[in-house]
Amino acid sequence: MALECNYSYKDLYKAAFGKEPTFADLKVLKNLPYPTRERVVQNWIERAGWISKTVHSDDGKSYRMFKPPSALDADDEEVL
Repeated sequence: MALECNYSYKDLYKAAFGKEPTFADLKVLKNLPYPTRERVVQNWIERAGWISKTVHSDDGKSYRMFKPPSALDADDEEVL
């Protein structure tokens, strides 16, 4: 798994909506139940045209990593 997430929800929001999120926008996202938050983030990813991958950590948690296509590295081919 080569995709690393060096981008924040703030970066993703700006790419999806063309403006900075407010503190309230990010607070609402943070307080959503996990499944709902994942659906919202997936919507932002699609709207922004970014790529993503869900990875599973050793502690059993899932994390969504995302980045713009322009930031793909040669090792990221597997995520396309």
